[in-house]
Amino acid sequence: MRVVSFLPSATETLFALGAGDLLCGRSHECDHPAEVRDLPVVCRSLVRRDATPGEIHESLWRTFSEGTGHFEIDVGRLRKLDPDLLITQDTCSVCALTTEEVRRAAESLDRPPEVLALSAHSLDGVFRDMERLGKAVGREGAARELVAGLKERLDSLRRSRPPRSEWPRVAYLEWFDPLMAGGDWAPELLEVAGAQDLFGKAGGPSTMLDWDQLGAQDPDVLILGPCGFDVERAEKDLPELCSSPGWARLHAPRAGRAWLVNGKAFFSRPGPRLVRGAEVVARILHPERGGPLPGRPDAIPVGPSGSIPTRFGSSSLSTE
Repeated sequence: MRVVSFLPSATETLFALGAGDLLCGRSHECDHPAEVRDLPVVCRSLVRRDATPGEIHESLWRTFSEGTGHFEIDVGRLRKLDPDLLITQDTCSVCALTTEEVRRAAESLDRPPEVLALSAHSLDGVFRDMERLGKAVGREGAARELVAGLKERLDSLRRSRPPRSEWPRVAYLEWFDPLMAGGDWAPELLEVAGAQDLFGKAGGPSTMLDWDQLGAQDPDVLILGPCGFDVERAEKDLPELCSSPGWARLHAPRAGRAWLVNGKAFFSRPGPRLVRGAEVVARILHPERGGPLPGRPDAIPVGPSGSIPTRFGSSSLSTE
């Protein structure tokens, strides 16, 4: 079987299932594990890589509202690869290629491949999609084992949490301009880690916020994990975020309880590393129970002015 993945989380899952050798092509965003980067790229983004969060948001919503799209599929390369299966998604029609776009490309090929669309909006949905993917590539047993192991790690975190009365009030921001609180599976990850999520709606869309709303709640802890950004990319946008008067009014940065996390690895992609995200957040929120505080490349603390304390330069947790 020859598989092309337009979905980074599906690419990660295939490797976790021992089926990475089936991949013959990937999306421009598929970058984990490292060996996948040697595969041919079959699509590209039309959004500038160096754009600010505000510019990215404006560009995505403008093209979405106009129905023009902001991704381009290399149909010629896809034709040469001659895949049997294309993997895409129905979770987000704004920030990733849609099933409709991928189906159109598939139907234009001389031998149209099957199209598998994953559509999780919750942790249970993520696990179901892993099993669907395993079935599609003949790895049902491996998929069941993978899901069982991930669920056990989540259960272990639940058992190690302090009583709910000791959970901090947390705001998880998945975008900086405009401010947006994470939805879908993100509130579940926070709950597993022992957090009271102030704004997120489990299984629902992201929540748009303004600085007044954030300031009125004044969370005990801020988790900053911009969608699709790793720590290094997100760190470049911190000065603009932290220059807002609203940031200066928040207690969490002054108390050393604001953290920048690897949103791309741990929150954005509905794949195996979501569980790692819950483990990282548990260590941030409850270091007395979860072990040493994380550091690069998983998470870094953010000071009152947006500075990164140098004493947190290394990590006991490494990105899987």
